[in-house]
Amino acid sequence: MPGQRIELCSDRAAGARFRWPRWRRGAAGRWWRGYGNELWEFDERGLMRRREASINDIAISDADKRIRGPRPADDHGVDIPLR
Repeated sequence: MPGQRIELCSDRAAGARFRWPRWRRGAAGRWWRGYGNELWEFDERGLMRRREASINDIAISDADKRIRGPRPADDHGVDIPLR
């Protein structure tokens, strides 16, 4: 998942911070970047029973896009700046 980092994890819960590039097709055809936090809870079988997400979309210019095709191998595991 582009720009996701697990912040905490236990046998029944996980939390993550993320940054997503996204394309909105509209009259303006603008690029947006989504920032947020997610919390997942799992049942005793390991199935997700609850998901909470807080996502904020920020309009960006084409020059501000950080992902332009496949992610390079040397970028894997690198912490993401959230601002």
